[in-house]
Amino acid sequence: MRNIGTYLFLLTIVFLLFECSSTKEMGTVGIEGKTLSEQERSEYNYALTEATKQKIFGNFEQAAILYYKCIEVNPYSDVAYFQLGSIYMILRDLNKAKICHLTLKNS
Repeated sequence: MRNIGTYLFLLTIVFLLFECSSTKEMGTVGIEGKTLSEQERSEYNYALTEATKQKIFGNFEQAAILYYKCIEVNPYSDVAYFQLGSIYMILRDLNKAKICHLTLKNS
């Protein structure tokens, strides 16, 4: 069973790395169209990767904190809002999930 978890984790990391490298603009535009600095982009990518890892391992509260960090760095992060909404759906907090998905729809 541990091998399956390890395999899924590695597959997710490879997918994220491929997606980030194939779409250079993902997560690089922040508040009011301002391009994120190298440090902000690094913080965003680290928080996004760690949040996804925590979500995969079932640590939903920690994942939510990290997705909020992504939103703090880049309030226009559709990925962070979507993932945060999905965590709230898993936790059955439908009001917070709805807010995340409405924010996503309006961005």
